[in-house]
Amino acid sequence: MKLFERLYRNSIAWLSRNVYLDNNATTPLDDNVRKMMMQAMRYDGNPSSIHMLGGQSRDIVEWAREQTAAVINAEPDEIIFTSSGTEANNAVIKAIVRLKGKGHFITASIEHSSVLQVFKIMESMGCEVSYLSVDRKGIINIEELKRQIRPDTLLISIMHVNNETGSIQPIADIAALAKEKNILFHSDIVQSFGKFTIDVRTLPVDYLTFSAHKIYGPKGIGGLYIRKGKPFIPLIEGGHQENGLRAGTEALVNIAGMGKACEEMMHLNKDDLRQHLKTMKRALYEIFKQEFPDVRVNGDLEHGSPTTLNLMMPSVNNRELLAYLDFFKISASTGSACISGSTEPSHVLTAMGLSAEETNCSFRMGMGKFNDMHEVNKLRKVLRYFKTERAEFFDYIFPADLSSSQTQDSQTILVDLRTRNQRKLHPPLPGAVCVNISMKALKQLPRDKEIILMCEDGYLANVYALRLKKAGWQKVKALFGGYRSWRMGSRE
Repeated sequence: MKLFERLYRNSIAWLSRNVYLDNNATTPLDDNVRKMMMQAMRYDGNPSSIHMLGGQSRDIVEWAREQTAAVINAEPDEIIFTSSGTEANNAVIKAIVRLKGKGHFITASIEHSSVLQVFKIMESMGCEVSYLSVDRKGIINIEELKRQIRPDTLLISIMHVNNETGSIQPIADIAALAKEKNILFHSDIVQSFGKFTIDVRTLPVDYLTFSAHKIYGPKGIGGLYIRKGKPFIPLIEGGHQENGLRAGTEALVNIAGMGKACEEMMHLNKDDLRQHLKTMKRALYEIFKQEFPDVRVNGDLEHGSPTTLNLMMPSVNNRELLAYLDFFKISASTGSACISGSTEPSHVLTAMGLSAEETNCSFRMGMGKFNDMHEVNKLRKVLRYFKTERAEFFDYIFPADLSSSQTQDSQTILVDLRTRNQRKLHPPLPGAVCVNISMKALKQLPRDKEIILMCEDGYLANVYALRLKKAGWQKVKALFGGYRSWRMGSRE
């Protein structure tokens, strides 16, 4: 490759803006939401206090509750705030078990881990759970659901939009069936809240769980809709906050952010946004189809959520592609952020019939309101580079694959590129060699051993791994996500 062309390609990575295609994991914070949160920081009173300052804070909480309720046409007193969608899912399922006792539950095999893991715990305590299968598009079969219903079935819990594939479940049909059979129905709508029209006055659902950070709001705040008259007891006991249904001082700033995020979503033209996302989703698929004709959609290209595109490319390992995209500041993922770092294949894709090898060739892009076609064009260029020069690119190692025994292997050198302060805060891994970042220092490393470069967040390690590879080092790897990701996922 000519020097000019190398410089041009590297400039794309260094100078261009980030392309964020991981909106299913979390969405960027809306500027108006940030401003609202900054305003809420001025209020010092506890929302539960009866004095004037407490009343001012309480007004913000109740305003946010009204905005949140409006998204699904609920009454404000049917909404309680939680720390996350995960807490809300836990709260609903565990409440039914505690109130109704050991019985039978029905869920789907592709649910979020915050649902599946709770049901696994419930099974260990004597409950019975039926896990519905899905077809190749990730959709349950209503007839199978009917067959699984028993006289002792207490709860049906089926998500609306799947976080990995964007598959949309027929929750209106499920809700109608549950009502007919007098069975409680819960739906995790984290991925559809604010983006799809959901009206609890016409949809006979009993519980809905959602989260702010999937609608351009803050992390650390979620919500739970409980239809009036439906059974519920608190997951967290203590004070009388949230009408006695969720103890703990209200997270005023986050709640204000959630209220503003809901208000912003209500003002969006959903038809225009949906069309924009559909256009982008189709364009992304066509780009991959052009470069890799054997690409396949996991889910439904036309009828799935316009926010999600999950692709399987038989000739490409998803980790290799993600490492390459990350170098060019394009963020995508292999699946749920809640299980990142795991070496296990996606339970969602496995349930849809994909083999372990196929799941390792699958990855997800999540689009949002801040994405545009300029970003699609950047991805087009980078994907062409990937196709032509992937063999010349650096190798990588994922955090879950790096063990302390490997770093102390005589044939492997782990090079810690972090700053002195970063190493002081978190000591180097056993056997790591600390090196100040410079090509002169790195060129002193032996060529006959495997070199693993590690920085704090992964980016500089990628850059210098590529430079060493270009300089003739054949056994060089970068730690994807850096020391920070390794520390998050390490079990050692």
